[in-house]
Amino acid sequence: MLKYLLLSSVFFLSCESKEKKETPSEVKSITTKTKGEKPTSANSPDTDYALLKSNCMSCHLEKMGPGQKIAPPMVRVQEHYKPLYPKRADFITAVSDWVTNPDESKSNMPGAVRKFNLMPKLGIEKGTLTRIAGALFDAEFQKRGAMGGKKDHAGLQLAEGKKKWKLNVSTMDQVKKMHSRLKGFSSDDVKAYSALGKEVFDGTKTIILDKQYKGKTFDQLHAFFNSIEKDMHTLIGATDLELAKKQVAKLVEKFSKFGNFFES
Repeated sequence: MLKYLLLSSVFFLSCESKEKKETPSEVKSITTKTKGEKPTSANSPDTDYALLKSNCMSCHLEKMGPGQKIAPPMVRVQEHYKPLYPKRADFITAVSDWVTNPDESKSNMPGAVRKFNLMPKLGIEKGTLTRIAGALFDAEFQKRGAMGGKKDHAGLQLAEGKKKWKLNVSTMDQVKKMHSRLKGFSSDDVKAYSALGKEVFDGTKTIILDKQYKGKTFDQLHAFFNSIEKDMHTLIGATDLELAKKQVAKLVEKFSKFGNFFES
């Protein structure tokens, strides 16, 4: 009897060990496969990009196109956020925070807010949102033209009769102050230049979000600030002092042309 019990115990333990090796809970990564496709890990870049596509690209097309009427394309979102948040973790946090609680005062794309209105809260689960933001950071879109246009002040033109566009005195004063701030700025700390870029960007954002400017006047304001947006973002994200100084010089030159198109 004792011999029988010992043999039974050995057999039971052997089966239990075999079952443990084969149980799905021990598999480290789940894979999916459809006919004609390679297996894909449930947390792979491919599946994370699929989350980005299914959750976001019904409104945000992948790139610029004639059907872009609801929201800016994903390539432009990436171009606006990466210079500001070059570290992947910071990029994910910034995008996740925005999607969780959209707020026009915190927007990095004020022109898009004016054009498409503020996006709604989507209520995407945090873990999924982290993967979506990571996929956006990693995505290699086929780009059509650089952010801010191919030429300085592209699309800008004078009003009918070769007249300048009329703005409020307070708006003109704000632009003059930003221009003066850039011209008089000097520092040996690259972080100070980054803060300056944020200061100037926030100033331009208040002008773009000012709903008193509509129609062709707004279109021209947007065209001007769109043409310098890449320079502002590059200044904010600068980690090299000489590069930061060059960006300030570029902005000084471009702001000096504001008065060629606008007056109070």
